[in-house]
Amino acid sequence: MPTVQLNQMQIQTCLDEAQTRTHNHSFYGKQDKWYCSPEQRILNDQIGVCSEFAVALYLGLEWTGQEEHTDLGDVSGFEIRATQRKKTNDYHLVVRGKDKGNIYILCIVDLDNHCVVIAGWETAANVRAKGTLTYPDTDGYTLPRTQLRHILDLPEEAS
Repeated sequence: MPTVQLNQMQIQTCLDEAQTRTHNHSFYGKQDKWYCSPEQRILNDQIGVCSEFAVALYLGLEWTGQEEHTDLGDVSGFEIRATQRKKTNDYHLVVRGKDKGNIYILCIVDLDNHCVVIAGWETAANVRAKGTLTYPDTDGYTLPRTQLRHILDLPEEAS
C-alpha cells in the first residue's frame, strides 16, 4: 500500500486548513454529528485534511481544501475516509446511508510521523452490498481493509 510522507510545510498547510474547518464548524453553529469534544473535533479535522492532501498529492490531483469542498468532493470527486493509526490492523471503510459520493478511499494517518497510508478504495454501492451494517443509526456499512481495491486500480475520474 502506498505511503505518503508529508513534509513540514505540507503538514503546516494541513494543520491550518484543519483549524479553519474547526473554526467554521463552531462559527456557523453546526451540530457535531459525532458529539465529540472540541479537542477531538480538531484531531478529526487534522486527520481528515492530512488524508485528503496525501491522496491529492499521490494521485496528482487538485486539492481544494474547504473552499470548494462540497462541490468537488474531498479530492476531485473522490470521497476520502480517514482513521488514525492504531496498534491493531482492524481498519474498515465506512459508508453511511446519506453519503452522496460514489468512490471512497480509506487512509490511515500517523500524525506523529507525518505519514498517510492509502489503504484502498471501493464504491459506495459495493460497501453497502458486501459490507456489514455496523452503525444502524446512520445506516453505516463497513468493509474491512483486506477487501478494498488497490489504489492503482482506481479509475482516473470519480463517477
